[in-house]
Amino acid sequence: MHPTFKSMRHDGTVKRGEANSVRLEDIHERPGFNIIRDYDSPKYQEDVDALVAYLEAGGTVEALEVLPRAEGGVWVVQGHTRRFAYRKMDERGTLPRTPNKDNPEILEAWIPVKPFVGNDAEQLLRQATSTKRAEVDPLGLGRVYNKLLGFGWTAQQIAERSGEKVATIQRYLTLASGNTDVHQMVKAGEVKPTIAAQAVKAHGDKAGEVLGAALVEAKAKGKTRVTNAVLKPKGWRLCSDGDLPEEGIECLIVANGVVRIAARFWDNPNPEDNYQPYMYWDDPNTQHGGWEPDEVTHWMPAKWPAVPVVEK
Repeated sequence: MHPTFKSMRHDGTVKRGEANSVRLEDIHERPGFNIIRDYDSPKYQEDVDALVAYLEAGGTVEALEVLPRAEGGVWVVQGHTRRFAYRKMDERGTLPRTPNKDNPEILEAWIPVKPFVGNDAEQLLRQATSTKRAEVDPLGLGRVYNKLLGFGWTAQQIAERSGEKVATIQRYLTLASGNTDVHQMVKAGEVKPTIAAQAVKAHGDKAGEVLGAALVEAKAKGKTRVTNAVLKPKGWRLCSDGDLPEEGIECLIVANGVVRIAARFWDNPNPEDNYQPYMYWDDPNTQHGGWEPDEVTHWMPAKWPAVPVVEK
């Protein structure tokens, strides 16, 4: 018989007080389950260390979401980083332990938990919806969303359940479909995930080659990573109402009464997030060079009575 929270409270695996709690040693991670995190990345280790410092300073966190484990104990569904932090504190001797009621010589660390309710696909989605936006790993999200497609979900269903836009889901899926060389460049910070996804969409298996060449050009210009300015197409065209260009394709817009060269970008404007943002530069030869997020000035397609004459 598969264990339940009721049966585990009865056998002492789960302790009930103000909240359910389980011994640290009885909390397990299912192999291959947490695909949203790159455990080997320095950034992840920094996240764990920051959480340890926060907890040691008296900070509090939410209970782990868990499922009963047939072999004993529980599986973590949501809260893997917190589990790592608790384990690291225990190694350092800073995790509070209390005497076992039957044998006071045994000290136990009880961790707050709560039961997760949902099927295997919903367990997977919980990884994506529980991650703070500031800590999002785009490659990890792509892996999660791609696996949900394998469960038969559509991009529309994933968007509805995750609170994201369909276009955002599709961007992460595009990035996930990129080859290893593209992913390595993203991990190394040599290209932003949005630009990498754009390259995969445009060049497929050749995206890594294109981005690699662009990185060489960017470094020759004193930059440390690929920018849209380096990848920008050689030509431009008029962008009119009802004729939105593909991402990164240059067109002409009117911003503050001035005709500018511009391109549509994937970043969502805020708070008008139902519009497509445009980004521009006054002169590509100035010190500003490429696209800069703080240069967004025009949120809608421009209206022209006639095609403006602009010499290149």
